[in-house]
Amino acid sequence: MAKRQKKKEVAAEQIKIAYEGYTIRYGTIPNDLVSFCSISNIPEEDFEKHYGSLKILHMDIWKSYIVDTINALAEDEQYGSFTVREQLLAFYYTHLEVLKSHREFIQVVNDEFKRPLPLPSFLKGYKEAFVDYGKQLIQAGLRTGEIADRKMLNRSYTNGLWAQLLFVVKFWLKDSSENLEKTDAAIEKAVSLSFELVRPGPIDSFVDFAKFIYQNRK
Repeated sequence: MAKRQKKKEVAAEQIKIAYEGYTIRYGTIPNDLVSFCSISNIPEEDFEKHYGSLKILHMDIWKSYIVDTINALAEDEQYGSFTVREQLLAFYYTHLEVLKSHREFIQVVNDEFKRPLPLPSFLKGYKEAFVDYGKQLIQAGLRTGEIADRKMLNRSYTNGLWAQLLFVVKFWLKDSSENLEKTDAAIEKAVSLSFELVRPGPIDSFVDFAKFIYQNRK
């Protein structure tokens, strides 16, 4: 008698695809695990091997968009030779390429994404992954001198990058221009402005001069 073949376990990536597919098909994210698994033909035990809940799955989907972007950049041999400004530009362009194949799904959850505060729970992992990347960029910029070392103000740089990422994604979602030309322009302008604000400038020179005078006063 032939042995019954063991059914292949559903992989985490398949579950993510099913979640996005369900959301696109029904115009809303799934809220009931049993119903989602039944409709998606996913055994509950397979789901639970990868995720503790639908909320955790949703969070992991968004986090993977950042992870996939960073992995793609790591494969680019030229990326390491870029200036910090160029690396940030490369991140945004690559990130939107990653998001492009998930645009329908993102459009469905767009209403939640629009709210500035409080941060939707599903964006928690997305933010954490980006902030980690942003901190590395900032440290690199401080080393190269592209970013001014302003001590306590340095913490605000990361918050600024996060706000900029949200702006870029929201702009991209609304953009209907040919080849998303307006989004490209928005990215260029946003990054240019941010580096004008964080690079060493007249204020830093003034502070440095004032510090010198104070330290050398008689």
